[in-house]
Amino acid sequence: MTTLRTLLATPLVLVALLAATPSRAVRLSPGAPASAAARPRFLFLYRDTLPGHWRSEVRAVADMLGFGGDELAFEPSRRDSFEYVALPDAAAAAAVARRCVLVRGCFDVWAESEPADHEGSGQRAWERLSEAGCAAGG
Repeated sequence: MTTLRTLLATPLVLVALLAATPSRAVRLSPGAPASAAARPRFLFLYRDTLPGHWRSEVRAVADMLGFGGDELAFEPSRRDSFEYVALPDAAAAAAVARRCVLVRGCFDVWAESEPADHEGSGQRAWERLSEAGCAAGG
């Protein structure tokens, strides 16, 4: 299972490069919630089996570990098998993911972008990212 610790070990250079990329479609997510009352969101990747039970399992495990309640919120992602889950912190997200059989991994999303509509845009995005890295001295 991919753990949050593995993801957080990724160099912070990627975040800086994404911030330097001139695009309005990229949204940076600093990890902190939008308000003090809101919990941070973590992206959960589920196994392809039993999709009707994903939320039930996460809710039961979060309740068992003391992270449940009214603050536990689910938000669908644009892709199948992914869903945002609001939990108190990265340690709580890792603990819940570790206990769930239907969860393949959980991730602290630092940036996300809408897919581009035209051909070759992926290549151009990588070129902009490379150019930003070169300009930053990387």
